[in-house]
Amino acid sequence: KEAVMDGGSSFVAVKRFIDGL
Repeated sequence: KEAVMDGGSSFVAVKRFIDGL
């Protein structure tokens, strides 16, 4: 589950980065 959470955090960071564009 920890790995999944880390992946989710990365996904959110990428999504926010894309939204920033």
